[in-house]
Amino acid sequence: MRARIGETPASLEPLLIELRESLEKRRRLRWISVLEGRELRFVTTEEILFFRSDHKYTAAVTARGEHLVSRPLKQLLEELDPEVF
Repeated sequence: MRARIGETPASLEPLLIELRESLEKRRRLRWISVLEGRELRFVTTEEILFFRSDHKYTAAVTARGEHLVSRPLKQLLEELDPEVF
């Protein structure tokens, strides 16, 4: 069975590539939880201008200011859209 899966007709390859790219885009983060004072707030990735990292702290910088993020930058980079960040 596994040998059959590896054999993809050439006519299906563009469709499979498009499907894979579409699925990868859907898995990207759209909201990030940030600390704003003592409150937890959700910020859309569209609001974030850039990230700043200092040792174990990560900050999301928006037009409204800088917000602490509870995840390390390395983890965020794996989950964010690479075309945007």
